[in-house]
Amino acid sequence: METRTHFQHGPDHQAVARFILQQIRDGLPAQSQGAQSRIYRYTDPSGCYAVKIPRSGVMGGCIGRWMIHRERRVYERLTGLPGVPRCHGLVEGRYLVLDFMAGESFRDAQTRLPPDHDYFEQLRILIDAIHARGVAHTDLKRKDNLLVLDNELPCLIDFGAAMVRRSDPLSRVLFLIARRFDRNAWIKLKYNGYRNIPPDERRHLRRLPIERVSHWLKRRARHLRRALVKHKERLRP
Repeated sequence: METRTHFQHGPDHQAVARFILQQIRDGLPAQSQGAQSRIYRYTDPSGCYAVKIPRSGVMGGCIGRWMIHRERRVYERLTGLPGVPRCHGLVEGRYLVLDFMAGESFRDAQTRLPPDHDYFEQLRILIDAIHARGVAHTDLKRKDNLLVLDNELPCLIDFGAAMVRRSDPLSRVLFLIARRFDRNAWIKLKYNGYRNIPPDERRHLRRLPIERVSHWLKRRARHLRRALVKHKERLRP
């Protein structure tokens, strides 16, 4: 079992391991889940925690476990940064323990956050802060990776796809690209889409070719799905 040398004191790791095994044994649903991991909510007298575990299966388990170890190293870089969940290390080398952040998904809160809301300025500051630590999130356009806390401040979660800056030239170039992803995501979130960005704010937007191609493919996929739905409706008796 790994030690918690680099992390704040948190839950008892043996108790967390027993809890997760019980959840899996009883077939209880996770708090949330993605392609490579599931998240369970664990509470004890010391606080409330999100426990991220890899998916089962040979390939899914191996990839998920590798990603969780990688994500733990990202949190090491971000230790003590407000707006990022505090990490309490790995349990049995495979369960990532984080503070559970009470807040509302940006997806649910965005309708009450106008572009001039202070939330977006605080989000920009937070993004710059993780970049200064050598981390780019890269997946902020996914609105569920962003929370609105009870005090209306932003919180970033799920660093599974994060890019970490290293000393080699290739890593530095890739980090610059990843950093631009985050900044473009910020202005897109602020105005709920590229088309709504006013001219005086477009200086913040520098879309990369890969983003343009991805956006085009997503639009074509949406059009195709709509066409298929209409076609099925016409075939109904």
